[in-house]
Amino acid sequence: MERAFQIITGRLLRYYRENYRHPNGKVGLSIRELSRLNSARIQEIRAENGVRLNQKSICSTSRISDIENGQDSMEDYVIECLASVYARKYLYKEIYWLNLKKDIQAIVDEMTRMEKEGLARLNRQLRSQYQKLSHYLVYGEMLEILSAVLTYLNERVLPKAELQRKMEALLPTGMLELDSLLLYMKSEYHRKMGQPGVTLAEIECALGNQRDFLSLELRFKAYMDHYQVDLAKKTLQMIRELATYASSPYLQFIYHNHQALIYENSCSTQAVGELQACRKLLESGRLNGCLHVQGRYYHNLGMHFYAHHQYANALSMLQKALKWSPDLVLQAFPYVMDCAERLELPLAQCRQLLEWVDFVHMSGFKLEYAKYFRLKYSYDTIGRKEALLLEKFLVENILPFLDSGLLTYALFYRQLLILSPLTRHMQYVLQFHEM
Repeated sequence: MERAFQIITGRLLRYYRENYRHPNGKVGLSIRELSRLNSARIQEIRAENGVRLNQKSICSTSRISDIENGQDSMEDYVIECLASVYARKYLYKEIYWLNLKKDIQAIVDEMTRMEKEGLARLNRQLRSQYQKLSHYLVYGEMLEILSAVLTYLNERVLPKAELQRKMEALLPTGMLELDSLLLYMKSEYHRKMGQPGVTLAEIECALGNQRDFLSLELRFKAYMDHYQVDLAKKTLQMIRELATYASSPYLQFIYHNHQALIYENSCSTQAVGELQACRKLLESGRLNGCLHVQGRYYHNLGMHFYAHHQYANALSMLQKALKWSPDLVLQAFPYVMDCAERLELPLAQCRQLLEWVDFVHMSGFKLEYAKYFRLKYSYDTIGRKEALLLEKFLVENILPFLDSGLLTYALFYRQLLILSPLTRHMQYVLQFHEM
């Protein structure tokens, strides 16, 4: 049995034990409680395997601990007993495992192309291959996880929180391709929720010196999160040196799009050239089958216009980005509203912009910005009372989560400044200006 299969089996058993729901509502089983369970199904499994029926425990607590840590020899009947507690079956067949590894590699490879038809075909294949194994530990979970990855890649729909927790509980598995996918989903999930993505330490722990596109993409985002621009540039150069780069218009688009992001953050005029390269790729038709590239392009172009105070153009491009990729609302929305205010759009038009926001499926400090603007535009007029409430919301709900990025802090500061004539707290505003 391959080591990665052992690790995944153990991690899943631990996840199910820690999240086991008792009839009285209590959550979690201790290892001791688990070892003493003796259901009718466990007795059946023992009988089928010629094991003593009067045995008082599934196995020792130390053995359960070893299994959960992937350090046991994984005797089939013991794993089957443990899996049965969570209404799961257990089976290890090398051919199934080898096929699963091939499918994981196929998804990683497809992510260098991001073609809609290719991703949809993989999803269909997965469902037909593993549907009969959906009740079996590891195979059922892998079907669920890989389907969630493909759904996200295709439709930008995030997995449910419970499935996301299960994915994160598996890391690291020791299988580089699977760990790349799990880290990618962790990064995307938390970013979409307005939270930090994966750390460099997590990437190094799971992937080591892996240098394929997906691991490099993860590193690039982690470097940018920490304003390590030189390392981000080196990572982009590694993407450009990949063997598949010359034949992949998608990788070329990612390279130029990320370069534009770097130059924009450093206020360099070179961003224009990179955005033009992105536009040429789009106009060439070579990206026609690729997903989400138009939304990324318009978002970056909108942020370029925003950084150069061209607010009408910025608003237009950001709205185009949201039409192509509604999932970008978390990143784009605060800037959309700021553009609207700078352009002094009518109240009704500003309220209409709020319809972009899915308040139920957003979180993080940018959701707080969305709530702030929703509160602000719920007032027909703003007097001192309303201004004080808005100021309180900014300071308590948004300020604690701001990073040192110039744009994110400028949004906060500008709103304080707008409110200051009504709140009469100019000294308060100046205090933040000095931070």
